[in-house]
Amino acid sequence: MSLAARPAASGLRELVRHIIQGDVLRASAAKSRGWMVLVLDAAAARVLTPVLGLYDLVEERVTLVESLEKKRQPFPDMTAVYVVAATSESVARVAADWRGPTADPYADAHVFTLDVLGDGEMALLREMARKLRALVELRLDFLALEARAFSLDEPRAFRVAPGAARGAALDAPRDAACARKLANLLATLGAGAGVVVRHRAGNARARACGERLLDELARGGGGGGGGGAAPGVVVLLVDRADDVLTPLVHEYSYQALVQDVLPVEGAARDRVRVADAAAPGAPPPDDAYVLSDRDARWVELRHAHVAAVVRRLRARTRAVLVSNRGAADLRRGRGGDLSLGEMAAALRRLPEFRAATAQLDAHMTLARAALAEFQRHRLLEQSQLEQTLATGVDADGAEARPRDVLEAVSLQLAAGAADDRGDRSHALRLAAAYVAAAGGRVAEAERTRLFDALRPDARDARRLRC
Repeated sequence: MSLAARPAASGLRELVRHIIQGDVLRASAAKSRGWMVLVLDAAAARVLTPVLGLYDLVEERVTLVESLEKKRQPFPDMTAVYVVAATSESVARVAADWRGPTADPYADAHVFTLDVLGDGEMALLREMARKLRALVELRLDFLALEARAFSLDEPRAFRVAPGAARGAALDAPRDAACARKLANLLATLGAGAGVVVRHRAGNARARACGERLLDELARGGGGGGGGGAAPGVVVLLVDRADDVLTPLVHEYSYQALVQDVLPVEGAARDRVRVADAAAPGAPPPDDAYVLSDRDARWVELRHAHVAAVVRRLRARTRAVLVSNRGAADLRRGRGGDLSLGEMAAALRRLPEFRAATAQLDAHMTLARAALAEFQRHRLLEQSQLEQTLATGVDADGAEARPRDVLEAVSLQLAAGAADDRGDRSHALRLAAAYVAAAGGRVAEAERTRLFDALRPDARDARRLRC
């Protein structure tokens, strides 16, 4: 089955959303009657979660979302729409639903895979051919996190020790998987043809990954995405072993700070529960804040420095209060001071006033909580040390003396190791940054000083590998 033509989208998330809605849900609904059951494996749930909400699914006649890995109640009058990874494990689970002496669990099945199926997986699906109404390879085995940001969902591929050899083939199978997923991403964007790969000269790992990427694009045919033809696309491959220090340095955009210091949850890491820092001792709310592209304020502020975010939030709140003073006065019971016309105008503004201040208040709460954690972990001092390690100069621009840097880092590590809530992640990052800045070659005396301050357990010591 070929995919429908896709119009140009405003960003990657919108494009993936259009594919799921049009090529999966609406295409299935056109061949079905009544409501549908959406069955997802764990990989597909991570792909769909950032782009579709429950309301979107209901609008597309999905009445229930089920996990492929769990035992499910049969619905013989409903169509099942499976979206699963193209792995033998997931495909076997789909086929197993339709095998055996019991009645069919669903009226029929539409199967969509996140990647191209192998011969073995295709053979498994032939067993359910009598009920298979559609079989589509989507090539969507990546996460569309933002309009212009994605993840290949390969967290273990990031593991690089500070002293690792540059260009080493640390995990060839995982590198191949990353190349295949990147090829699928490019094909989805309509950039399958004319791709040029660039990487650092002499990096064997990046060269091999680039060659595999071009092979995957040639094998898959490219194109088919929602961005139309995209000639002259350049893909820059950077081996993290070339720069292991940068990811360890704290960044203070609003989004980065929230992710670093607050308890972010969910498959898409987009839900956070925090108590209001202005009310010490108050428990976190039952409802989580959802940080998604549907929150216009989050989209506007997430990449700004957190200090600028606080200034903007305060200015916006003051502006809303000033522009809605009549509604505010009415809410406080001072409506008697207003004329009838002013009262009517205030009443018309009241719902808008509440909605505007609710969103601003949510982000003020998040920003206050994040800054409270920032201060508790002494991250301002740590950031200055991280910059010194990265640049080799201190805050005054003078060349940093190694002995002074080691002393300052050790004191910061000791403070982090004594964290009364047991969060040692920031101290570990600083120790790893010290090792990375030294190229992974730390003298025994330095190592002893660092470990005496940090007091790492055996697992953390292995992570540092110095």
